[in-house]
Amino acid sequence: MNIIPMRRGRFREPGRRVLEPALALFSMLVISIAAPGCGGRDDSGPYIRSFESMVAETMKLYAEIHPLRSSRLGITASDSLLFTFSAAEIEYYGARCDSLLGRISQLPANRFGEREIDDSAILIDWLRGELFALRKLRAWEMNPLLYCWMAEEALFGIPSRIDAPEAGELRSYELRLGRVPALLGNAALNLDNPPEIQLGPSLERIGAVVEKTGELRERLISRYGAVPPTFDAAVKSVEAFRDHLGVRLSEGTSGSYIMGAEKISDILLYSEHLDLDLDDFTAEAEKAIRKNAGQIASIERSRAQG
Repeated sequence: MNIIPMRRGRFREPGRRVLEPALALFSMLVISIAAPGCGGRDDSGPYIRSFESMVAETMKLYAEIHPLRSSRLGITASDSLLFTFSAAEIEYYGARCDSLLGRISQLPANRFGEREIDDSAILIDWLRGELFALRKLRAWEMNPLLYCWMAEEALFGIPSRIDAPEAGELRSYELRLGRVPALLGNAALNLDNPPEIQLGPSLERIGAVVEKTGELRERLISRYGAVPPTFDAAVKSVEAFRDHLGVRLSEGTSGSYIMGAEKISDILLYSEHLDLDLDDFTAEAEKAIRKNAGQIASIERSRAQG
């Protein structure tokens, strides 16, 4: 039995928390550690502990799939990681999301309190959202800007911290840099006829990253007293990706950036926890357009007669 019933065609219940997924999951983990064992019935303890274990497992999964964002949230255990969009990674993490989603969906709702039920809704939406992103949306096949952002964040994110470097930070950064060539190598293979509207901005952004690598080298020497041995290879892969995008742009592309209503609806559901019926919104918009068109025609007729 699914712990959270899903309802389509309406906003979630009033008062429903809408949090950025990473912050929501992080908050869930902190609460689970700080307040263990609270919940619904007196015999719900084993189920609560099982749920808390799944929350911790989900946090670990998030840190592995989204290590760049995790690093920004202060989860330094993910500093050495970088998701590269290889076929093996996509299959592996899809299977892990399936497993977690299946297990949490078997938890009995009547054993939980309001807090666990509320938190589990965020967890379930996140898992479903990741599966949607991995198997249906597949942005890594059409969005070069995704790779440009990831390359920039992988190079500049950790060294840009204000606090003094922690023990092991340089080694973690070195390992992350070592995965940048794989990321951008996969990018060249994965991108399938990307839309021209994204190629231009992507080329501009990745070019700006290349231009700032000299400043980054100085920053590394200032922060760590050395430049990691994987730095030069990472920079060369960024340069190669810039050149690849330039060739793609010069050759032209017919790729489309248009998303269907169903995809937009799913993005809103999983990312913002808004359960909307876009058909109703479309009908209302068309009704408003017809009304406005009628009013404009009436005004024009009045002017013509005057």
